[in-house]
Amino acid sequence: MKSEELFRKLLGLEDPWVIKEIKFDHQGKRVDIVLFLTVLDNLRKEL
Repeated sequence: MKSEELFRKLLGLEDPWVIKEIKFDHQGKRVDIVLFLTVLDNLRKEL
């Protein structure tokens, strides 16, 4: 299972939310997850 799929399931993300980026900082014991709302992207394309 890919990291994106795992975190999507753990966070309960559904469309229109997608994970854009996952950053692991093992030394800092931190995970940063960048989310993207596809609905906003579609609105920008229409403008």
